[in-house]
Amino acid sequence: NSIIEVENVTFSEPVVFEEDCVSIMNSHFQSDLTVSHGGNGFTWVTNTTIEESLGCLQRRGDAFIGNVSYGRGLGFSAIRGDVKLADVNGQRGIFMDGIDGSVWLEDIESL
Repeated sequence: NSIIEVENVTFSEPVVFEEDCVSIMNSHFQSDLTVSHGGNGFTWVTNTTIEESLGCLQRRGDAFIGNVSYGRGLGFSAIRGDVKLADVNGQRGIFMDGIDGSVWLEDIESL
C-alpha cells in the first residue's frame, strides 16, 4: 500500500491525493482537497480546515473525517467501506452516493 501522511501543513492550491492510505492531521487547505482512486487502505482527516470542498471518490477502505470544517461542500462517492463523520461543520451540505459500508454521523452541522 502507498501511504501519505500530512501534518501541520498549509496548502494554497487544490490538492489531490491518490495514495492507498491517506492521513491528514492539523492542516489547512485554502482550496479543494480530493482523495481518490485509493486501494484497500483508509482515508483519515482530523483537526483540519478545508476552505472549499472535500471530495472522497472511488475509494476502497474506510473513511474517517473528524473535527473538520469545510467551506463549499463535502462529497463521498463510490466508497467500498465505512464512512464516519464526527464533529464536522460547513456550508452547502453533504453528498453521499454508492457507499457499500455503513455511514455513521455525529455532531454534524451543515447549512
